[in-house]
Amino acid sequence: MKKIVFLFAALVCLLTISPPALAAYPEITITVNGSRIASDVKPYIDANDRTMVPIRFVAEALGSEVDWNQKTKGVSVKRKENAVYLWAGRQDYTVNGKSKTMDTVPVILPPGRTMVPVRFVAEALGCTVNWDSATRTVMIVLDNGYVLPEETDLDIEIPAVGKNFNDVDIEILVLMYKDMASQEDDLYALLASKFGEKSGREITDYVFSKKDSFDYLPDRSWQINNQQIKVGSLSGEAWIYILIYLPGV
Repeated sequence: MKKIVFLFAALVCLLTISPPALAAYPEITITVNGSRIASDVKPYIDANDRTMVPIRFVAEALGSEVDWNQKTKGVSVKRKENAVYLWAGRQDYTVNGKSKTMDTVPVILPPGRTMVPVRFVAEALGCTVNWDSATRTVMIVLDNGYVLPEETDLDIEIPAVGKNFNDVDIEILVLMYKDMASQEDDLYALLASKFGEKSGREITDYVFSKKDSFDYLPDRSWQINNQQIKVGSLSGEAWIYILIYLPGV
C-alpha cells in the first residue's frame, strides 16, 4: 500500500513539473532583417536537427517566386539571379543548376503543405541564416540587412557570397543623368533601413550636395555600427559613389 501511495505521489510531482519543463521549449520564431514573420503552419525541428517551414511561407517572406510541380513533387524558388529546386523526400537539390546534397529531406504534410529546411533554401537565395538557441529563433538576413527599393534609378550591387574580394557590404551609385529626386528618396530610405533616420539623412544630404556633374564632392567617410561608409565623386563624373564595407573592415 505504501508503494502505491509513493508511486501516486511521484506521478503527481511529475505532472506538476511537466508544464514548466515544456515551457523551456517555446515555439520557433522566424525573423527576416529583425522583423518577426508568422506562418499558419508552425515551424518545427526534424529528426536531423533542421528547422522546417512551409515553402510558400519562406518564399513570400524573402520576396521570391515559388512554383510546384505535382508530377515530380518538386518545388522551385527564384529570387533575383538565384534559383533553388528541391524534391519532396529527396536529399539532392540544385542551386542555379548545380547539384547539391542536404542532410535532410523536404516533406509534404496534410493537407498538402510542403515543408522545407529553411537554412538550405534561404542560403541558396543569397541570404545568411543564424540560429539563437536561447530564444529558438531563426534569424534570416536578406540583402545584407538593407531594405532595397523595388524599382529605382540607383545602381545597387551586393557582392555575391564567395565572390566578395574587397569586403564590401553594398555598393551604390547615384546616376546624375537620371531622376535625382527619386534617387534621393530611395537612397535615404535604403540607408535609414540599416543605419537609422539621422545617419541616413546626414549621408544622403552630403551625397546630393553635388548638384552638377562638374562639381567636386570630396571623399568623406562615416563609421556607424562598426561599418565604414565612404562617399565621393570627382569633377566631371556623372555619378556619386556610396561604398559601405562589411562590419569590422
